[in-house]
Amino acid sequence: MTKLALTTAAALMASTAAFARVETRSVTFENEGATLSGTLYWPEGHDGSALPTVVVTGAWTSVEEQMPSVYAREMVQRGFAAFTFDFRGWGKSGDLPNNVRFIESPAAKTSDIRAAFEFV
Repeated sequence: MTKLALTTAAALMASTAAFARVETRSVTFENEGATLSGTLYWPEGHDGSALPTVVVTGAWTSVEEQMPSVYAREMVQRGFAAFTFDFRGWGKSGDLPNNVRFIESPAAKTSDIRAAFEFV
């Protein structure tokens, strides 16, 4: 009986997710002197009331249109608002200090994630 209930619940979630639509809005925010590019995701037609919000990042060498956008859309299907962004030095976001791009800096990326949480 438990297996049947879990299977039914999974099927209902899958069918609901297939029909839900997502709205997006491009935004920018600042961190350590650079402008970062991001996207807000929420259910289409949402009334504007507060939703729990998640900040989504993908692999550290990806840009927001790759893994993060897929994950953000899935989170919206589950009732969350979501926020993705490009780290400094990647994608549409500004450079790291000294015009540096495409470098792995865990400290910089951690700082960008903290700034994203403050923004949303």
